[in-house]
Amino acid sequence: MIFFEIYLTTFLLTLFLTIILTKKIIPILSKKKIGQKILEIGPNWHISKEGTPTMGGVAFLIASLASVIIVLITFKSRFENKELLSILNV
Repeated sequence: MIFFEIYLTTFLLTLFLTIILTKKIIPILSKKKIGQKILEIGPNWHISKEGTPTMGGVAFLIASLASVIIVLITFKSRFENKELLSILNV
């Protein structure tokens, strides 16, 4: 049952942090002109996508890593499997 609680906490924390980070990162990427380039050989409807900020996955990766670290620190005392902690070097 403890693992379900850990998974749920990690999922919800990752979701929340991803939403917040995405709203912060997208304007920064737009200002720096880090956007998608569309080639002329593609379909015409792709032209509307030009300039769409790429690298939004960075927000997800940062949020995922932060969530795992936060959950490991928070639930460290509740882990009964010491081998798991030694594998993770926590």
